Order: sequence, then C-alpha cells, then structure tokens
Amino acid sequence: MNRTVLVAFTLLFSLCLVVGVAEAMTEAQARYEEGKAFIGEGKVDEAMVAFDKAIALAPDYMNAYFARGTLYTNKGDFDGAIRDFTKTIELRPDNDMAYGGRGLAYFSKKDFEKALNDFDRAIVLNTEDWLVYYARGTIYAMAGEYDRAIADFSKAIDLQPDKDMLYNDRAAAYYMKKDYDAAWKDVNKIEEMFGNINTNLLEKLKQASGRKE
Repeated sequence: MNRTVLVAFTLLFSLCLVVGVAEAMTEAQARYEEGKAFIGEGKVDEAMVAFDKAIALAPDYMNAYFARGTLYTNKGDFDGAIRDFTKTIELRPDNDMAYGGRGLAYFSKKDFEKALNDFDRAIVLNTEDWLVYYARGTIYAMAGEYDRAIADFSKAIDLQPDKDMLYNDRAAAYYMKKDYDAAWKDVNKIEEMFGNINTNLLEKLKQASGRKE
C-alpha cells in the first residue's frame, strides 16, 4: 500500500468515526428529549429507560446523567443518584445543581458531613438557590448551630419569601435560642400569608413565652 493510499484510508476512517460519533450523539439527544417528555407525562420508568439509552449512546452526556440522577433521588435510590451526580460533576465541575443534588442525596442517607461539603460548594457556585440554603440550614439546626441555621433560613426567605416552611423552621431555631419575640414574628408572618403553622411549635412557643399570639 503506497503512502497516498494509506493517507486516504486513514482520513476516510477518521471521517467515519466522526460521523459515527455525531450520529450517536444525535440519537442520544433524541432519547434525552424523549425522557424529559416522559417525565412531563409522569412516566418515570419510561424516562429512566430513555436516559439509560442516551448514556449508552453517549457515555459523556452530562445532561442525561443529571436527569437520571434526579430520577434516582425521586425513586429513593440515593446511591444511584450520588453516582450520576458525581459523574455530572466530573464532566462539568462548575455545575452547582449537581452539587446540590448530590448533597440532598447524601442528606437523605444521613451523611451530613458530605452533604454540607456539597451544599457549601453549590453555594459558592450559585448564591441564588434557596433550596440549598434551606437544606444546609436544616443540617445546622439539627446540629444545634442555631445562629448559622437562622442565617441560612433567612437567606432562603430572601430568595423565596412565600414558603411558610422556611418561616416555620426559622421560628423553631429562634425558639431553641429562646428568642421568643423573633419566633413570634415568624409565626405572625405565616398567619399573614395564610400559611400552615407548625402547631407543635406554636404550643411550645405559647408555653415558653407566656403569650397566646
């Protein structure tokens, strides 16, 4: 085989590889979009199969890993979720949602140290995700670090002021600090919003503060 023929063969082979990869990616994107459509229809199992196919066709398809990781979380398969979110992070280290998602999976497994690490990183990458602040604040509250919990709940409230659960949990943190006036302010805010008040907390607050409202 002379040099000219060899070069031509090499170029043709390379072109075939490029075309094959492009076709696989196009098909993977189609399966990913199909999976999203299934989610919109509430067909979780079908969506999982579609994302599996997308990843099989394109093993570095970040969006498919993230979507499948979210499904794993919703199905309670937190180990599966952690694997897929970890892969997402490997493919795109600045993906704040992947850190947040993996943090929530670790939280669900009660691995709070790893969850905190992921929430911290998610917040560095994106300071506007109220759910990450809320999740991190919950861990702080569980650890008795009420000032840090209040700071995170307050930030979450700034970002999402219509969530009564944020006021409930901040009120609980104030209650644990014996700052009953601040706790009552949050309870009153929930009443103004016509939200749902934590009745157990309310009774404890009434007893501790000597107030009825």
